[in-house]
Amino acid sequence: MEQTKRLTSPATELFFISLTSLFFELLVIRWLTCDFLVFAVFKTFPLVTCFVGLGVGVAKSDDKLFRHTPLALLLFVALVCWLSSAGLSDLTFPSASMYQWTNHGAEYGTMLGMHIARMALAMILLLAGPFGVMACLGARIGVLFNSLKPLNAYCIDIAGAITGSLLFGMLTFLCLSPAVQIIVVAAVVFVFIRSHDPKVWRSLVPLLAAVGVAFIPIIKNPGTIWTPYGRIETSEINVPGAYAVNGKDETLGVYISVNHGFSQVYTKRNDVSLKPEGLKIDALKTLSDFLTVRKNYYSVPYTFLKPKEVLILGAGSGSDVQEAIRNGAEYVDAVELDPGIAALGKKYNATYADPKVHLHLDDARNFCNRCEKKYDMIIYACLDSRALSGTGSSMRMDTYIHTQNAYKRCFSLLKPDGLFLLSFGASVSGDSEWLRNRIYKTIEGVCGYGPLVITDEHAPVKWPAYIFVAGEPVRRKELTAPNNPNSFNGVPMPAQVEAKVMTDDWPYLYIRPVGVDIPYLLVVMEIVAIALWAGRHLLFSRKSGSDYQLFFLGSAFILLELQSISRLSLLYGTTWLTSTVVINGVLLMILCANFIILKRGAFAKQGVLYAGLAASLLLSYFLPTEQVLQLNSAGPFVGHGLVTLLTLVPMFMAGLIFASAFAGVISPARSFAFNLLGTVLGALLEYFSTYWGINSLVLISLLLYGVSYTAYALGGKVSPSASPPQAGGEPDGTQVNA
Repeated sequence: MEQTKRLTSPATELFFISLTSLFFELLVIRWLTCDFLVFAVFKTFPLVTCFVGLGVGVAKSDDKLFRHTPLALLLFVALVCWLSSAGLSDLTFPSASMYQWTNHGAEYGTMLGMHIARMALAMILLLAGPFGVMACLGARIGVLFNSLKPLNAYCIDIAGAITGSLLFGMLTFLCLSPAVQIIVVAAVVFVFIRSHDPKVWRSLVPLLAAVGVAFIPIIKNPGTIWTPYGRIETSEINVPGAYAVNGKDETLGVYISVNHGFSQVYTKRNDVSLKPEGLKIDALKTLSDFLTVRKNYYSVPYTFLKPKEVLILGAGSGSDVQEAIRNGAEYVDAVELDPGIAALGKKYNATYADPKVHLHLDDARNFCNRCEKKYDMIIYACLDSRALSGTGSSMRMDTYIHTQNAYKRCFSLLKPDGLFLLSFGASVSGDSEWLRNRIYKTIEGVCGYGPLVITDEHAPVKWPAYIFVAGEPVRRKELTAPNNPNSFNGVPMPAQVEAKVMTDDWPYLYIRPVGVDIPYLLVVMEIVAIALWAGRHLLFSRKSGSDYQLFFLGSAFILLELQSISRLSLLYGTTWLTSTVVINGVLLMILCANFIILKRGAFAKQGVLYAGLAASLLLSYFLPTEQVLQLNSAGPFVGHGLVTLLTLVPMFMAGLIFASAFAGVISPARSFAFNLLGTVLGALLEYFSTYWGINSLVLISLLLYGVSYTAYALGGKVSPSASPPQAGGEPDGTQVNA
């Protein structure tokens, strides 16, 4: 088919399509992890799918495939919206290792196997769209790579990725929904696909349809709020005057869910006066009981102490703040990460306007690290973000707030007789004692004695929740747990509690103490099989040592990137801003490494570069982060800067190795595709951090880099089936798929 005149140069087109590919990858991660509970278990799968699709597309390097991008985008949006409206958003996967507040065995019984199969099928449908879009974009990227010098093409690709990441971060911080972000993808695709399909309507119609379908959920649910951290839905709690003693209609508060899961409730007061006929209505009777439980729950801290100065971490819509002011607090620091939740608090909760209350939009751990004030009471207000970090890793937004170092820092902010209270919602009717014991053991390891443990698991009406109380009055045994079987009651803990202590290297509160998660592994094997089938023409073709080298370079690098995001989130806060800065910092490291090789050539042998990389990895692994951070006393952020530098240096060294190897490849698209498919292996290996700790990813990366060097040393010859493309021309199809 005759093509229309090309609108831009290959370099410009590569820049914008690379921008779109990373922008779309981040959009997929955000949309799927916020809109479907199943991805709370399969956290890396959206990332893996995007890499598989991009790798397959780059390997094919076929403009005919690129023409199908509008249809692939429409497929993605339609499947997401359809499956969400069909109720798949609210369904969880019965993972044996991930705590989800649901007893799947009791819920599904003998049908559990069918539920697993249904969820696996739903994931395949949800991931088919991202795979298709990335494969179509990758097909054009492959063509452009083969028409340019390898390193020039890669530098342009990285520059486009940086711009795409920054643009996505900006639109996310403006709290724009994925539906709005889809417009960016559709616009760029339309601009460049016009050069490959003279019948513009064949591209325009599916692109407009994709944008239109994406806006259907927003039109149907106008109250939905998208923030940098998730999807928020609200419903007001109304009491009809016909059933109230005062006879007046009243909006008592607001119910808030985040990412299709219950988050919190705010009410003006914790009681409601109903007429006898009102108590006969199930919804109003449930509300009355619920308010009674809330009253009992929020009053617990103040049965021990009437504090003057209070720090509340995870302030949310402000119920804890309201209770602190009611009990005579004169100064309250309220820390909340999500600006959307804080905005709802300001809308419904008049206490936030009280001059005694100081709201801080910040990560709780980061706030405590910078805080120098002392408090009478510090409250962990059911700190459970229900949100992932948005980078495709196993990190949650609340990952680092439940560790020994976090608790230790909070104890340092207490006045001599101050109290530390940690409340945590848990399905006490299910299997959650291990979770209770994990928090107990971690607190005990910090303060040297067991905290008081309180719960309402035996009360007739439950929250349900655990509350842990520690501080000098508890150590001196001046305080005892309440004895109220109808409300919150003390839990007698054994002298020796067996549980895994949470540390900054292993901060996974919700990972169950099980050996092998069979349901999870079954789905992983299914997805891996599909990935192998999709990339079979590339993976099972004749390969050279350089192909293997680039494959394992990609595997190791993605692990380093995810580990770096985790470590630097510890320094600067587990926020979208930190993730965006780290991702772009990594990309800048790659760009700098490529620029050096481009200007100076291979100034050192690869063996020397690999040795330098190994040394930097070992330095990063054995880095005493906590001790280095103490260097901040020598000047602002001295320790932070040093930890950041030593974390990013290995990626710069890896960038030099990749650039040196990539500069001499015969088929840039084929080699780049192998590198992309290697990242799939690395992303799946990231799961092992939940067994061995975040820092173990450095050692796994070191092993993969060792395999990469072995491939280089044993056979860096190019496959005889591959022949160099003609300069500036389109690649030979047999060359890429050989």
